[in-house]
Amino acid sequence: MNSLESSLEIMQVPDLFQWIGSASKTGVCTFSSRTATRQVYFRNGQIIACTATDPHLLLGQFLISNGRLQEDMLKTLLQIQEHTGTTLGALILKERLLTEQELRRLVAAKAEETIYGLFDLTDVAFRFDPDREPPDHSMEVDIHVHTVLLDAARRTDELNRARAALTSMHVVLHRTEQAPDPPSVASYMGRKLYESINGRRTLAEIILKCRTSEYLACSFLFRF
Repeated sequence: MNSLESSLEIMQVPDLFQWIGSASKTGVCTFSSRTATRQVYFRNGQIIACTATDPHLLLGQFLISNGRLQEDMLKTLLQIQEHTGTTLGALILKERLLTEQELRRLVAAKAEETIYGLFDLTDVAFRFDPDREPPDHSMEVDIHVHTVLLDAARRTDELNRARAALTSMHVVLHRTEQAPDPPSVASYMGRKLYESINGRRTLAEIILKCRTSEYLACSFLFRF
């Protein structure tokens, strides 16, 4: 079959994914905006791999934002990668910074953020190229399209509620004297988001500083 090209203004992500899943398509769907590109690979209608050029979705940055890699170590690994051509994932395993099981779990989490973030995009063109497999070095995942559609709808509702409460990406957040509940800041990202609130940073600046997505930041801050 020929490639399918359109924009999300004409065919939205839920309809596109539903078509790919129902028809058990194999190939890659590339989403392109002015600032970034994301690719989602499908095999027989299931998601098997994702790539993204968004800074917070690069593997190294994602691991830093989840407290699993230090910046100086990432810099060292990227220098080695530049000279050897070895993938970052392979270098992380070689240096025993993570186990293969841990890395696979984090790659799957990164893939989910890559996919779910697509549901918030509007001014984006997409192209589906059939019978395309992910690069040989890719660490594959197994994500069902039906699950994605259900979870994306839930996340969209949650994000819309958070956006309504926070009012703007330019709002400046302040801490109150009340200490947060320990479970709220138990995770690395939770602590980092809470600590980034200093009465001067805007919501947009907090998201950038914490290297996270709008959904994760807004949903966390909305709960406060």
